[in-house]
Amino acid sequence: MDGNLRLAEFDNDFEIKWLSQDDRINNFIIFEDDIIYTVYRTKTVSLNLTDFTINYEVREPITIFKSSLDKPFYYDYDRDSFFKFDLKKGKMLRVSSNKKLNGLIKIIGDCQIHYQSGSINLYNKTDFSLLWQKNLSEIASYTNWDGEHKGEVNNVYSYKDKIIVVAGDSILALEMNNGKIQWQTTYNDFQPYTLHIVKNIGYLCRGAYYSLIDLDTGEKLLEVMLLRPFDLNSKHKSANVAMVRSDMTYHEGYFYFTDTHEGQSYLGKIESQTGVVEGYQILEGINSNIHPPKFHDDKMFLLDSESNLHIYKKD
Repeated sequence: MDGNLRLAEFDNDFEIKWLSQDDRINNFIIFEDDIIYTVYRTKTVSLNLTDFTINYEVREPITIFKSSLDKPFYYDYDRDSFFKFDLKKGKMLRVSSNKKLNGLIKIIGDCQIHYQSGSINLYNKTDFSLLWQKNLSEIASYTNWDGEHKGEVNNVYSYKDKIIVVAGDSILALEMNNGKIQWQTTYNDFQPYTLHIVKNIGYLCRGAYYSLIDLDTGEKLLEVMLLRPFDLNSKHKSANVAMVRSDMTYHEGYFYFTDTHEGQSYLGKIESQTGVVEGYQILEGINSNIHPPKFHDDKMFLLDSESNLHIYKKD
């Protein structure tokens, strides 16, 4: 707006309804009827979205991630302490840890998971006691063109009574109550990173590789390469392989992704069960990297790496 990072609300005609007084805002969430935002290295503020009165200000910048929310609380750690932040009241509860804390955190049920490198630690979210820990660095190790590598935990997900872990070259299912491995599925020459869970199926994609996995058994249901649905008249056969440039977005039975070829940006549409790229649309006027699309009502939103928001209406 004026060279600083402010919060703004727009109406349906994309006219500004409200602009925050604070600048240097680097994080925000909507919680019930409030908006809670962080001012860089300064404070955390909660505003009422109806009359924009201040509910509270905390003289501590708390960057809130949705993965660690368990309403009305936000869970995280700071150096050697766990903390629980009351989003409604702005109150903070801290509990000291007996060791230095690091890595990422995610709330699953009554537990919070800390994961870094090849290790997973599961804590009780009420008293922050350690329930179990698991090191997957050897179990999920792999060898590629660059040599031998320890398995690192990239992401964790909740599924029924299990924790689904993406680590190294593997997808693993760990029992929630004790960390015992129920099944492990490995991928040769491919290191998965993110997983999309729809019912009992896990969908994963990286680059041009697309796979489905049964989360009850660990069975691979599909492994295919993503192919563009038209001939680009290139001398190189690899030009017809679609490359997912960022993560995918699931919407109404399809996965949407962005791709580039010879400087042109495209929006791809994958039939989720078959891995067939059914749609491939040129994105005019976009010459930078694009974040995964977001959908709301009859509109699709694309944000490029130059902070331009592109809005499309469903035909």
